[in-house]
Amino acid sequence: MAHKDICIKFEVDGRRFEAVGFLSDDETPVDGDEILRRIPNAINKEDTIFLYNHRNEEWPYELRSYYLITGCKSSPLFWMEYNTGVFYCIGYIGHRMEWDLEERPIGLLIELGRGALVLRRCA
Repeated sequence: MAHKDICIKFEVDGRRFEAVGFLSDDETPVDGDEILRRIPNAINKEDTIFLYNHRNEEWPYELRSYYLITGCKSSPLFWMEYNTGVFYCIGYIGHRMEWDLEERPIGLLIELGRGALVLRRCA
């Protein structure tokens, strides 16, 4: 299955989401801006905060293998927009056995490649 064909649907407290791929077969990884151009409806600040607040609920096990890219380029948890050149991802921290919000530089997103999916809201 091509990375772009991955679609993992899940529901958290009545809100439906999906984590989707963005790379074609044998395609080299792309930067964060290109990722969000391909998947323009990545979750916004409100949904990112919602998922962060529900991070201890049961999410699909298969999501643990991926960094989940949000549409946030500034910290969704603080009012101050102090950082540039980063994207915010939700990642599973194995040794803590929980999800957490992480700041990832654009270059690291390129390195993640097929190890990342984009989160978006479903109707």
